[in-house]
Amino acid sequence: MKKTSFITILLTALFVASLFTLEGCKSKDVIPSSIDPATQPTEFTDALGLSGKIKKGPMPLGKQDATFRIEKAQASASITNDNSLFVPFVYAIKPSQKLKGFYVQIKGSASYWDIPYVIKPARMGAVNENPEKNGFVLDVGIPKHILNGKFELLYQIYDDKGNVSAPASMKGELVSSVDYCANGGMTLGRVSGQDGITVRSFELGDKPGWVTIKYDTYTVKDRIDIKYAGEWVRSTGPLLAKNQTPPIGQCNNVAPAQGFVGKAGEFTIYYDPKKGKKLDIYVSGCLDGGTQWVVEITDCPSERVLLGVHSSEPANNCSLDCNNFGHAWISLTDNGKTTYYGLWPDWSSDIKKLGLSNGASSDLRRNVENGSGDETRYYLLDKTQLARLDQFVNRYFEYDLTTYNCSSFAAEAVAITVGERLNIINDYGTPTPCSLSKSINLLNKTKPTEVNYSPIGIKFSSFNRAFCK
Repeated sequence: MKKTSFITILLTALFVASLFTLEGCKSKDVIPSSIDPATQPTEFTDALGLSGKIKKGPMPLGKQDATFRIEKAQASASITNDNSLFVPFVYAIKPSQKLKGFYVQIKGSASYWDIPYVIKPARMGAVNENPEKNGFVLDVGIPKHILNGKFELLYQIYDDKGNVSAPASMKGELVSSVDYCANGGMTLGRVSGQDGITVRSFELGDKPGWVTIKYDTYTVKDRIDIKYAGEWVRSTGPLLAKNQTPPIGQCNNVAPAQGFVGKAGEFTIYYDPKKGKKLDIYVSGCLDGGTQWVVEITDCPSERVLLGVHSSEPANNCSLDCNNFGHAWISLTDNGKTTYYGLWPDWSSDIKKLGLSNGASSDLRRNVENGSGDETRYYLLDKTQLARLDQFVNRYFEYDLTTYNCSSFAAEAVAITVGERLNIINDYGTPTPCSLSKSINLLNKTKPTEVNYSPIGIKFSSFNRAFCK
């Protein structure tokens, strides 16, 4: 018995020891060591976020050739880490040659990247297409563990015959992101510059709300793009698609259609710390022109009053039949609380079901709706506009299917509050949600209200679509 007991104890001890051994052998996430861009060019090169292969040794020797070269490029860049450094350039190439790829390295590195040429999304289609026939933008990822400091990026092009261009150079500097709201918004929120490519990152704290970003690009055209929580949310041109690089062109070739503007303006963005705390501002200057610009975050996130106008009908699939009439309404979001207003007749089956028939009283109902529509448009309100809306919704309203219905109320609310006229009349002279949808859809394309956030997480669809008596 004693022998058996000893063996049992020994086996148990060995089993426990093996568990500790297995636990110690589990793989752990390796946190990359910090890299100084000024003194560790090889490590910096190897850490770059690029699609290609790392090769050891110096970049291939290029040669000066007027027919195969990088002829226009940005000379400088300023960027925060954990971002994309866009390297735009225009190259010359003979018709008999085909561009095959690029070589990239940090100056002084003992290695370099060999990157195959792939047509970028910005080159395809009419949206954000490069105005330059031979324009290209390298998307170089700068990892989070790269420290602040100066560096020089070298890059070359090579063709299908083995020809390699002379290297082009971009002098860059990595700078810190700004925790703008750490001291109540007293830290640096204004950035100005002359670099051709600039990226600045801001953290805006734990409080949700609206943020205003003002900019002035003066006379030489620049493009500004805003990325929030990993998504492109604002731009002076068409919004970039995921993994799309901004278009690039010489100053005399770019236009507002590509997002290059010389003017003052502002963006309004809704900031939700649960979605993300990092906001990145990208400024891209046109090639071959000295640029100056200023960008400023004017305040920390704060709640603002938001008016929404909604229609249940998709603009491209509307019906004129009163048996499939649809509905229109407005929403008012104030201090995080949303109230809905819609015009409903007593004879509506939805109103009867809810027990909200009220005889001769006003047909304006509150909070029958509980979401947004297929077509929606938002407006930020100041105190004067809010007072107008408050006075409007406290009027007496009487529903009439053919002369003043739900779409009439929604359109009048917008007109009185912010002065914008929405078309609600169809070809037969009747106000309809369908006509309102088409008007909203057109305005959102041609005249955005600078509001890119819906405070309502669901679409309202739980109602009887028939509005025939």
